[in-house]
Amino acid sequence: MRNSGWAFHVHHDMLFGWCYNFTERVQFIKETKPESEQALRLKLFQLIPEKKLLKAPGKKVCADWRLVVYMAQADQQKILQDNTGTILKLHEKLCPNCPWTASEDNPLVGTIFPNRGDQ
Repeated sequence: MRNSGWAFHVHHDMLFGWCYNFTERVQFIKETKPESEQALRLKLFQLIPEKKLLKAPGKKVCADWRLVVYMAQADQQKILQDNTGTILKLHEKLCPNCPWTASEDNPLVGTIFPNRGDQ
């Protein structure tokens, strides 16, 4: 079973990001996050199947998403910005009824806890 890769909801305030170790992140959530948040965090946190990511709908899809994680932060942000529509469509498909609330200036930043006031 794959244990790293691009994922939705690695953190409560980032829609999409690289997960270095899925198992460790799940354990971290269980050990350190408030009990009232754990069920939602664990439900939403998911590795994106590579075949879904590489074939995601949209006009600008990075040829190999695995390379993005090794790029400089500025280059990484540019690719994510260029592919925001693709990421959002994939999120809608893989994470139905998600409570994700995006910030006004960047749909990849926001929160899964909109009532907590941490956006």
